[in-house]
Amino acid sequence: MSAIISTVRIGASVKLLVVASKPVDGTSGTGKGQAAQGTMCLPTGSKPRLLIQRGTKASPTWRPQTDLVTVVAAGRNGAGAITATGLKVGDKVVSATNLTTPAGALASFESEITVADQIQQSSASNLTSSTYIFQVLR
Repeated sequence: MSAIISTVRIGASVKLLVVASKPVDGTSGTGKGQAAQGTMCLPTGSKPRLLIQRGTKASPTWRPQTDLVTVVAAGRNGAGAITATGLKVGDKVVSATNLTTPAGALASFESEITVADQIQQSSASNLTSSTYIFQVLR
């Protein structure tokens, strides 16, 4: 397993790991037990390349960042559509973070894009006072 040099957290969630070498996949892998799907990993060295965790916390799988889309949008009052230009049907929402009061918010939104250029807020709460950053994998 690659030694973890540093972690960046937002709330209780790890969002970035800086590691000494290429991360290892699997049940004994880098970030096991702490790196949820969507966590970013930056190996140090001569050719660092940002990787994204696509597996589970129990069995991390690290892949190149090439298909990560990031969208920032305000919440809405009640469940419904939020404009998110560039998202495609079938994209997987792997991270939703409240930037106004830093915390994970994935449970308030759909996990897979169902309408192009939109993300559906599933929460019936009034989230208009918060701005969110979404990480979406193609």
